Parts: sequence; structure tokens; C-alpha cells
Amino acid sequence: MIQAFFLGILTGFSLSIPIGPINLTVINEAFRKGFARAALIGLGGVVADTFYCAMAFLGFSPFLSRVKLLWPSLQFVGGVIVFVIGTRYLVCGAVDFIRGNQTENSMRHHVTKAFPIGFFMGISNFSLFILWGGVNTLFIAHGWLEPALGIILTFIAGLFTGSSAWFILISFLIARLHRQINAEAIAWIARVCGFLLVVFGLILCYRSLFRLHSHFF
Repeated sequence: MIQAFFLGILTGFSLSIPIGPINLTVINEAFRKGFARAALIGLGGVVADTFYCAMAFLGFSPFLSRVKLLWPSLQFVGGVIVFVIGTRYLVCGAVDFIRGNQTENSMRHHVTKAFPIGFFMGISNFSLFILWGGVNTLFIAHGWLEPALGIILTFIAGLFTGSSAWFILISFLIARLHRQINAEAIAWIARVCGFLLVVFGLILCYRSLFRLHSHFF
């Protein structure tokens, strides 16, 4: 049980590190709005990631694979969200990164919207389900994880812990780093990340529309 938990922590932490739409958004939001909003976006993505992991490890692959239209539709919605967020970062100015310009009410408003953004960005990425199906096969084939319900649930709990730890850590570090970088430099970082997010969003939308076209035609 303990081994499965720590294996989950290591897996969740390491697989959360590669740069993707959620990591780019977390980095930018930590600069713009601070620790809380960035961490909640990351945790929203973690919940979606954990959901896909649970579905793959608990044997729901045949059921999810039969839902043909759901995944391209979710992917398109996620692509639009990523594209819009990226566009906002592209047009931001240095004044957007001066924390003193934000009122307490506006900060609270930003925080309450953070978790759903992260969740929809994560749940729209159906490739996570394919990834966890591969991880499941790899771990069981090598004997690193036993196909027992209690052990799998323990692994999933560790995965959630490890992934959450990464996003909390990166949010905290970037929010602290904000104090040492001037607003103009942060704005340029945001624009670069925004451009990458726009590219990610366009790719997601193209893939989803291609799948929907293949289904109907």
C-alpha cells in the first residue's frame, strides 16, 4: 500500500512537469494574479487528470471509447478556452502585472473562476486517458503495481497528491519571483506563453473538428 502511494506521488509529480497548456496558464496566472488563482487552475487540471487515471486503471476503457462524439466536442471546447486565454496574454500590457491595481473584489472574482478553467482544460485533453492506459499496462506488466482495488485506489490517491504538489510548488515559486522581475519583462514572458497557448488551442480545435468530420462524413 505504502509503495503504491509513493509510486503514485512520483508518477503524478513527474508527469505534471512537462510544459503544456495548464502549466503555461499556471505560470502566467501566478505572475498576473498571484498564488491562489494559479494553484486553483492547477488543481482543476489535477482533478481532470485524476479522473482519467481512475477510469483507465479501474477498467472503464471500453465504456469511454464508445462515447464517440463526447471527446471531440470536449476537445473543441478546451481548444477554444486555451485559444482565448492565449489571446488575452498576447495583448496584455505591463500594467496588467502590477498587483496593486487589483481590488480585493476583483481578486476574489478571479479566484472563483480559476478551478473550472483548469478542469475544462484538463478534461478536454482526451490524450490523458490514452496516457494513463499506457501507464497502467506498463506498471502492471513490470510488477510495479498489483491489479487489486485497494492498491490501485492508493496509487490514485498518491497521484493526486504528487500532481497537486507540483502545481502548488510552481505557483508559489512564480508568485514569489514576481517581486523580483519588473512588470514589462513579465508581460513579455506572458506574450510568449500566450503565443504557445494560441498554437495549442488551434491544434486542439483542428483535431476535434477533424474527428467530428471523420465521424459524420
